[in-house]
Amino acid sequence: MTDLVSWLTQQIDYDEDVAEIAIAARRDAFGDEVTIVYEDGVGGYADTVLHDPARVLRQVAAYRRILSRHTTTDSGVDEDGKPWTITYCGHCNDPGPCGDVRDLLSIYSDREGYDPSWTVE
Repeated sequence: MTDLVSWLTQQIDYDEDVAEIAIAARRDAFGDEVTIVYEDGVGGYADTVLHDPARVLRQVAAYRRILSRHTTTDSGVDEDGKPWTITYCGHCNDPGPCGDVRDLLSIYSDREGYDPSWTVE
């Protein structure tokens, strides 16, 4: 599960980086006072609302909170002195990625490195 969580964290980090770049570019082009007027309906500016960089940053923060609630790592040393680490869902107590983590993963199913075995059933 650790590789899965690392991969998902990289995707969330990438989204955050792109959103921050977009915000900086908008600020450089238009200054701090930007007002965007959105049209209603398909073909208007509705897609811009859904991909507003500030919204993406709020979404990234929410994904990180969800992932944090559902990812617990324990470690220790076994009786032979060998270290061990296990990552599991500390919220649902599932041994593997729970449904909520799989739902987050599915958002990025179009990205390189996505493992189809992570698909929500």
